[in-house]
Amino acid sequence: MGRKKSKETKKQGPRTGKKRWPSRMKHPSDTSPDVVHLVSYKISFDAIESDEKIPPEVDDQLEELHGLVHERPKQAIPRLEALKAQHPNVPILYNYLVIAHSRVGHREQADAVARENYERNPEYLFARLNYAEICLQTGKAEEIPRIFNRTYDLKMLYPHRDVFHVSEVVGFMGIMGMYFLEIGKKEQAERYHQILTEIDPESQGTQRLGTRLMLANMEQLVKRLRR
Repeated sequence: MGRKKSKETKKQGPRTGKKRWPSRMKHPSDTSPDVVHLVSYKISFDAIESDEKIPPEVDDQLEELHGLVHERPKQAIPRLEALKAQHPNVPILYNYLVIAHSRVGHREQADAVARENYERNPEYLFARLNYAEICLQTGKAEEIPRIFNRTYDLKMLYPHRDVFHVSEVVGFMGIMGMYFLEIGKKEQAERYHQILTEIDPESQGTQRLGTRLMLANMEQLVKRLRR
């Protein structure tokens, strides 16, 4: 029997259950190297089954650590550091540590842990997302396609999975939207934002992408008025 997947981010709102997300978006040109497909999969707002192998002594602490990371991140850091040293091949510990450092304001430490997680666990979604965030912040958007195997849909990236937690979907689509906006493909970014708004309008990723799109639209308007 599979174990239930621990939540990667605090669940937002009272929604429960699963919803199916159908195919609905393609890049206008299928000959482009940046083809965007959305393949049908289910989105869960509850904990889901995971095939990630986590030692029982770590698994038993994850729920408590999840609460600490979000409510008392400074207290969570030394515990997570100790567990990471004992279990260097458990990627969720790195992800929790990235979140804790970020919440305390330790940007350099968070980035260092994110890089380490990606180096050790390049197939782990949140390792990919955290490293992709670093690339966007440091002006290395060209790295994004390589990080995600030139794939812009979760089902295509993880074809063995049919259900994704909402935090995975929102994190992935938020990064993809920011990437396409960064490389000047605003239409694709707007499509990701439209879907994000339907899935979780209050999430940080949805609101951040929406703000960036609004600024991009304002910049376009200013340029037209100056002509």
